[in-house]
Amino acid sequence: GLAMLALSVARAGAQDVRVIGVTSLQAVDLRPLVDDSIPISEASGSGPYRTLADGTVVRCIEGEAWCRFRSSGQRTMAAPLVQDLSAVVWGLGEGISAFTHLRLRGSFGSETLEWPRANDASAAPEAWMEIDRRLFRARLGRQFVSGGLGVYNYDGASIALKRERARLEIFGGRSLLAGINEPLTGSSLADLDDIPPDEDGLLIGVSGLTPIGARGNLSATWQRVIRTDRAALYSDRLAADASCRALGGAADFSFAWDITQLQVNEARLHLARPLPN
Repeated sequence: GLAMLALSVARAGAQDVRVIGVTSLQAVDLRPLVDDSIPISEASGSGPYRTLADGTVVRCIEGEAWCRFRSSGQRTMAAPLVQDLSAVVWGLGEGISAFTHLRLRGSFGSETLEWPRANDASAAPEAWMEIDRRLFRARLGRQFVSGGLGVYNYDGASIALKRERARLEIFGGRSLLAGINEPLTGSSLADLDDIPPDEDGLLIGVSGLTPIGARGNLSATWQRVIRTDRAALYSDRLAADASCRALGGAADFSFAWDITQLQVNEARLHLARPLPN
């Protein structure tokens, strides 16, 4: 896909094409969980959950002669490999550019250990085209956005109106699986958990930013995600962020509100000032 994009741009007489690749390889020594069982006579207690002599909790089903539990298996080595390729093209016209981010996954060794997203051999976290002019910016495709409501991807469109340092943006489309942009290093094992939602969602939202004097900014974002069949609401949230730099110090404030649950998801105030020499 990147080669075809570069070829088509070359034929169109583009000014610049830049392709960047990053390879990440990890080696993790671990003991995966395996299913195990024990005769029901060796478990003490009653009911569906009982204990063994060493304190292990087992699950016993009425009418069966065995109780089941999970234990640590033999040590094994996982060596996941991730290849990121990104290509940016500009010079297609006044303010017109395109960007693509492709991620390939694999592993070394003969172990069949299931690593987070090991069955997803390829993914495209981002792929969009953009028109950026003095008064507006329009973008179409798979977009990656980070803000007061976290990090999320969606297939759709966004348009932003700009005036000096102020901005108003409307966006919407099909929301993607949460966590698709997880970093290559960090708490990888935490990704073994199931990642919601289990169905696609429709995302709509509005965000805005306005300056506070010459050294500060205030931004707010409203975002709603519903199931594509409109049978349920995934989220309906509002976030506000403010920052100011004055008198040699800095103040940052962030606030996130869950509209459906009527509760605060996050509220943080950070004050900083360098120590005198």
